Amino acid sequence: MSFLKKLLRRQEPLAPPERPQGLCLHVTLVPRWDTPEDMGNEARTSRFVCSACSTSFNPEEARGLRASEAERLRNVVGS
Repeated sequence: MSFLKKLLRRQEPLAPPERPQGLCLHVTLVPRWDTPEDMGNEARTSRFVCSACSTSFNPEEARGLRASEAERLRNVVGS
């Protein structure tokens, strides 16, 4: 088989690794706003989305997650 044929030969795409259910700690919350005018103003944030699992949280739930973030990480690490 020539070099070009080897190079262009299609391979099966790798499947994404399976993530066990319920293990997301929701430590990276990305703010979302309803209008462009509100962007950057955290007081006007309509929701927060976890970048790892895409779960959406309202601002009050996000505040609770942020407040307990260090404790949840310590429980996972075991320190």
